[in-house]
Amino acid sequence: MDTRSLGLTAWSAGLALLAYAVLTLQLQQQGSLKAPREWAKLTILLAVLSSLAWAGFELAFATGASPVFSVLAGLADQLRYASWFAFLLVLLRFSRARTEGFSLAGLISVAAVLGSWGPLALVLQTLGIQRLGDPARLFLFASMALPVFALVLLEQVFRNATQDARWNIKPLCLGLAGIFLFDLYLFSQAVLFNHPDEDASSIRGAVHALMVPLLLVSSSRRSDWIAKIQLSPKAAFHSATLLIAGVYLLFISAVGYYVRYFGGEWGRALQLGLVVLALIALMMLAMSGTMRAKLRVFLGKHFFRYRYDYREEWLKFTRALSAKNSPQELGQQVVRGLAEMLESPGGGLWLRTRGEATFSQTARWNMAPIVDKEEQASELCQYLANGGKIVNLEEYRSFTRRYGQLKIPVWLQDLPQAWLVVPLMVGDELIGFVVLASARTVIEVNWEVHDLLRTAGHQAASYLA
Repeated sequence: MDTRSLGLTAWSAGLALLAYAVLTLQLQQQGSLKAPREWAKLTILLAVLSSLAWAGFELAFATGASPVFSVLAGLADQLRYASWFAFLLVLLRFSRARTEGFSLAGLISVAAVLGSWGPLALVLQTLGIQRLGDPARLFLFASMALPVFALVLLEQVFRNATQDARWNIKPLCLGLAGIFLFDLYLFSQAVLFNHPDEDASSIRGAVHALMVPLLLVSSSRRSDWIAKIQLSPKAAFHSATLLIAGVYLLFISAVGYYVRYFGGEWGRALQLGLVVLALIALMMLAMSGTMRAKLRVFLGKHFFRYRYDYREEWLKFTRALSAKNSPQELGQQVVRGLAEMLESPGGGLWLRTRGEATFSQTARWNMAPIVDKEEQASELCQYLANGGKIVNLEEYRSFTRRYGQLKIPVWLQDLPQAWLVVPLMVGDELIGFVVLASARTVIEVNWEVHDLLRTAGHQAASYLA
């Protein structure tokens, strides 16, 4: 490594050292050392301390200290991954989840093998033993396998987390995913060309430092943030990470060779730019509800005759309605089920008030409480009851004449993001209606959407009646 790369590595490692020191203090203030039986807190603290040690050893080596620090940095890096494995496995273990499709013992075994593979290769390399092959090559393979398995565990935790827990865990998952994805790129390149990319290696610490603020966001939202990470009672194994990692390794092999050897002076820049762009796009797609919604709408418009799989939508909606018992919970599930059909982030339910000829809000999901009541004889209720018609408020504002003499009440006009009003009909009787918030992406409210909502509205009304 030349002098310029060593200087950049030193600055990069210094930033990582500072970032991990701040995160260590944050965890210590939250009492991670005072809870010896809370394994999740202990393992994440060990992971951060290992990262702190790795950054310190990298800084010492880059500033001209003994080459021993390079070996110590490698060992600390392996310990860091082993600690993240332990943290993610603890979350899976103590989630009280009934797992399907995978064995937790199997994941622990794989973690143990990968966690010991790298240190063993380092020891063999230090002692000059080559009975199992080139130790340096084995270490590179181990270093590439670690982020792949870490991403697999991270996917299991995130995709099996309950909806309420995802708010706490999303910044943590984004930060760790950024670290693991960069390491995957770095070590897949090292395996491909039999040596690490000096440019990528020199900024590795800086990439870690950029991801640490996301870990700080998760840890600062509430003091008991780890305890609030709850997984679904029925967890399942998700293999998307393995598929993406396989495709990525094929991609990096093909693009790496082609661009490197046919791209002239721009070869390395194009190679790095393409890979980083692809990784950012994957992270945005995986973590952003809006991006996923746009992708589903695009696929629905251009690749399928019908936008919705009606059987799947009906089964999903039925499961949602059957999951809760109390009236309040059932009302919220009705709103949520209808909202998720159209990528809507929230909504509210209005049912007929007992003893009154009015409708009032009885349940809501990601919507502000509304105290206004709607008269049963109002123009809105009469319009909804006339054949179960759906009101598209965006269309109403632009093409009022399409709705005849309908006048939207003031409280509904003032409701932020109000989009669709879906009637809940039992026979010819209107028992309530749902107001959905504007979708995360532009969705054409055509005949197919109207049919889907009317059918779902009839089913929901039969549960609520």
